Amino acid sequence: MKTRNDIQQEVTLIASNLEDIIPIRYQEANRTKSFNINGGTPAAILYLSVLDALFPDAGYDVQAHNYATSMILEYKHTPNIGIGLFGGTTLLAWCLQSISRGGSRYQGAIRELESRIVFQARQQLTFLSNVNAPISSEYYDVISGLSGVVLYGMRFRSDGLRLISRQICSRFCELLATSNFHAFGSLSATSGQDSVAQKTTTDYGYAHGILGVLMSCILSDVNHDNNMEPFAAIRQLVDISNHSRNYILPYSSSDYTETVSNGRYAWCYGNMPFYFLSLMLKPVDPIIAESLLNVAIAPLKVNTSQVHDLGVIGLVDNSICHGRAGIVLGLHPYLSHKDSRPIRDQLLEEIDCSVANPIDSGFLEGDLGTLAVRVALEYTDSIAHLPAFFPFVSPTLWEGI
Repeated sequence: MKTRNDIQQEVTLIASNLEDIIPIRYQEANRTKSFNINGGTPAAILYLSVLDALFPDAGYDVQAHNYATSMILEYKHTPNIGIGLFGGTTLLAWCLQSISRGGSRYQGAIRELESRIVFQARQQLTFLSNVNAPISSEYYDVISGLSGVVLYGMRFRSDGLRLISRQICSRFCELLATSNFHAFGSLSATSGQDSVAQKTTTDYGYAHGILGVLMSCILSDVNHDNNMEPFAAIRQLVDISNHSRNYILPYSSSDYTETVSNGRYAWCYGNMPFYFLSLMLKPVDPIIAESLLNVAIAPLKVNTSQVHDLGVIGLVDNSICHGRAGIVLGLHPYLSHKDSRPIRDQLLEEIDCSVANPIDSGFLEGDLGTLAVRVALEYTDSIAHLPAFFPFVSPTLWEGI
């Protein structure tokens, strides 16, 4: 495993050459990369925001400001981008929040973006009130849709988004009450998955699925009268996962060796976030929480002792979204669990041995995000407080929540 100094030197070298990897300004043919978290300007800003938080006197804020200025100028020329947390106006606001040093900078630009987010969200709510279920994932999910807006608004305590967030989640709860999970379709709302009893178009993941909807609903009601549909839905999903061996949800059986390849255990598919959701139950059921943590890490536990190929369980790379870094982020606060430390250490060792050179410039699906996680683990015990990582950790760990 790499030493702390080795890791700092690596991320510092990348930062010093970042303009060769991600240009501050793009030529006409590549201008959309100004809004691309995977290899574009937002990836650079989020990466630099982590370094600025860890090393505040090193000038990373100035470097990030240059990227942010370019991103906002490009946005003013191309205002009709989507709303998404990972590719639209909410992403741009998240980027500025990440380099705002606790809200002391960029507030005018953030307010302008949030006003646009509210306008876009109202348009999408109007659409959702007139469409038949199942609705396609891009309208409701964390990546592209309204769940991501709610998560952003709750993490950064946005007064401007408070009302629209409650309206979004009220609509989600209406859909849950009338159509259960079947109101929420997959990306195309046509692909089927095997359920316990029937074919369904529901995506049970977190980034693109129902788990992100439930998280946004619960968070929006933190300080208000609780709507019981999301809590009932979580318990229903727990029950489903306890009886299904062919679900996108984690397995409950201890016999992972025969069926582990049927599961996918990365952040976006929902395994660690499914555990996070159990911590939002009121009151928290320790048996459910322990069970869901166990099913999230048990395939990794088997893998560390037998397989040494995390691809077999769907961890296809080092990234936050699909790979090792996302699991490391999820496990970080829960190292008291007896099985977490060796799994974390193996994941970090595999990251250290396999980060490519030259690096992949993505934050969500590439090496910039992975390296940001890696250096943060070395230099802070409060990694969950860093704005760049807020979608990937339990909201119970968000600063001030």
